[in-house]
Amino acid sequence: MNKIAHILIIEPSCIIREGLSTIISQKNPAFTFVKKTSVKDVFKKEDTAVFNLIIVNPLVFNCSKKMKNRFFSYFKEVNILGLISSLYDRNFHNGFTGCLFLNDSSTSILIEIEKHLTIKLEKNRVSDNTLSDRELDVLRLLAQGNSQKEIAEELFISIHTVVTHRKNISHKLGVKSTAALVIYAVANNIIDINDSLKSSL
Repeated sequence: MNKIAHILIIEPSCIIREGLSTIISQKNPAFTFVKKTSVKDVFKKEDTAVFNLIIVNPLVFNCSKKMKNRFFSYFKEVNILGLISSLYDRNFHNGFTGCLFLNDSSTSILIEIEKHLTIKLEKNRVSDNTLSDRELDVLRLLAQGNSQKEIAEELFISIHTVVTHRKNISHKLGVKSTAALVIYAVANNIIDINDSLKSSL
């Protein structure tokens, strides 16, 4: 790091902005900095200097893909580093079976929770509870939002047979609600999660 570099830092926190530039300057005092609190402040300056590196906190985009795309397009020739400002050990989640994120939808959160509950329950079930191929067909169609009549037509069986399969599936899995069956289907890759979300729309 012997060459002179011009670095743009975009971070709402004064403490973080100044602290980061100080740390970098200790390595090379010849580095110069432009420090902004928001993306809009960068675009306001018409004669934006040519930066060798940009360090930006993703939070400044306010979850706006349009703003983020515009920013990355504007600085497409520059390396851009994300500045993660929350205190979090990136290896701390090792050992967890999954993660819930703050921006997850309620549907995604419930599916993730039920998925791991279902997986845990399934590990404890005896092999006699394994679904037959036909039961898997019925479960897949049911989880995709098909009615009993539609399932019967799709599989060329009677509605009574569909009802019987549904009862057997519920008995084997130990769940009764359609929502729980959908979650089981997603957790066990019988259907894609997007299919289940479509069926709930």
